[in-house]
This record gives sequence, structure tokens and C-alpha cells, in this order.
Amino acid sequence: PELCRPLLGYEAKGAWRHVLPVVSSVFGGIDLIRASRLGPEADIAAWTGARFAKCRELVEQLVQARDKARGGELNVFGEELAECLGAAVAALGPDNVLQIAELRLLETPLSDTSFEQLSRSWMLLVLRSSCRRTFLAFFVAKFLPLASALKARAGQADSAGQSIMAKKYMTLLEQVWATLPAFFDEPLDLNAALLAEGGRFAKQLVTVLLNEPELREYVWAGFARACECTRNPPSNVSKVMQQSNRTCLSTLAGRVLPEMFNTYLKMHAESVGQDIARFSHGRKMAFEAVQGVV
Repeated sequence: PELCRPLLGYEAKGAWRHVLPVVSSVFGGIDLIRASRLGPEADIAAWTGARFAKCRELVEQLVQARDKARGGELNVFGEELAECLGAAVAALGPDNVLQIAELRLLETPLSDTSFEQLSRSWMLLVLRSSCRRTFLAFFVAKFLPLASALKARAGQADSAGQSIMAKKYMTLLEQVWATLPAFFDEPLDLNAALLAEGGRFAKQLVTVLLNEPELREYVWAGFARACECTRNPPSNVSKVMQQSNRTCLSTLAGRVLPEMFNTYLKMHAESVGQDIARFSHGRKMAFEAVQGVV
């Protein structure tokens, strides 16, 4: 990582389009090594933390580059920069990268013309496409409170007659929930996260399925992805945790399947007179999730 840092200096900016894929490959190498680890999640977390300590200054440079990039510059190297930051998230974990690229969705006024830049809302898209082999507990601790706060802001704006502002907050809310399936991609703590406190998180997900149609697809996709990774482990990390994850999903099935079926029936009732293509996609995702849990 240290050898990459001079390549991201201001004097080399003209070559960033070619440099950033090289930096991405460094993170990719770390990710491959991490995926081959054969140890409990505590060991993987410690190993990842040690790698992050060595890569921290490099990640800081990348985040600073995104924070300061202008529209024209993003047209030149924006795609490569996003892919590089995504590779960092995959290799080092969202919990580590967000120590540097801290989200400021609530602190930044929506009316600010530089909202995307200042709030780092762009990071949500990076997380959505890049998280894997990380901790669901981090989503619970970091993103559920954020989602609740955004929903409250949307309600306040709507009550004040600020419908456009309310829609913007709801869009951010959906973008936060859209990261959920990625956290279910080879999670390191599936059993602990879903069954802790009497299955509190699992119950929250079921509540979303039943009562929040606009967010359902993310929950369905999350359950389906967890089941697929358990059935066909794509890495050594998942193979080590396969039996534990199977036990977790079997335990969970008895608690959530009735609600899943109820939601499926509710979706069918809601689809009457609506866009068939949209609801067909939703029912397909629901079917895949239920089939996986069963």
C-alpha cells in the first residue's frame, strides 16, 4: 500500500485513470487472501484490522480525492475511483472504511448544492455493490438507527408541507436499506446477528416485509443471498461457517416463515390493478427467499 501512495499525488492526477485500477488490484489481492482465511470470525476481524492499519493512509487519500473531485474530473476518473473505493470496502470491511469516509447524511442540509459531496451519500452506492464477508451487526448498529432517523426526517418534512424534501429523505432511506443484501453476502456473524436478543433483528426484518412495501425487495434479497451463500459457500470463510449458518437458518425458519407467507399473500392482494411487471419481480424475489429459508 505504501508504494501506491505517491501515485495518487496531485502531480500524478492526469494519470489517475490508469493508476486507480492498479490500486484496486492491491486491495483485490488483500481480499483474496482474506477470503482464504480458515479461522473464526474474531481471527478474521483481527487480521482485517491489521491490514487496515497498513492501508489507512492510502484509503484516506482515496476518500480525500473523492471529496475534492469536481464534476469534470469525475467524468475522467470517477468510475475508476468508485471501483477502487469499492475494492477497499471489500478487502477491509465497511466498518473500517467508514471510519474515514464517515457518512454525513443527517448533518448536511438537503438544500446544499454540494449535498452528495459533503454528505458522502455516494458512499451508499459503493457499499451496495462492494460489501461482502463482513458483519451484519455493523448494519444493525450503524444503518438501522440512520434509517430510522431518515424516516423521522421524512415524516417531519411531510407534516410541514415540504413534500419534495420528504421524498428526498425517503430516497436516502431506500439507499440505506439497499445496502442490506450486500451485508448478507457471506456474513461473518449470521447466527449472532439474527438470533441475538431473542431474534430481535430478524423480527425487525419481518416487520419491514409486512409493513413497508417500498423496502421489501432488499429484505427478500438479503435472505435469499444468505441462503445461497450457505448452500453453496463461495469461499473458505463461508465453508468454515456453513454448518453454523445452516443451524441458524433452520432455527429462523420456524419463526419467520409464517410471516413470509403472509407477506407473499399481502403482495398478491396489493398487486391487483397495479403494474404487473413490478409486482411479478417482487413475488419472484419473495419466492426465492422463502424457498431458500425452507
